[in-house]
Amino acid sequence: MVKQKKPSNDDIDEKVKQFDRKVIGDYLIPFVVSLVTTLLTLAALYAR
Repeated sequence: MVKQKKPSNDDIDEKVKQFDRKVIGDYLIPFVVSLVTTLLTLAALYAR
């Protein structure tokens, strides 16, 4: 039987970091932007 080389922990950590960055860029930033926009809109409506 051929033993498969286990990925080192560094490899896994690096993949997790890349994934985290992608998630933050793809989901968190648009979410924060829409949240701020909504709050500003509500503030503008109430300020009238």
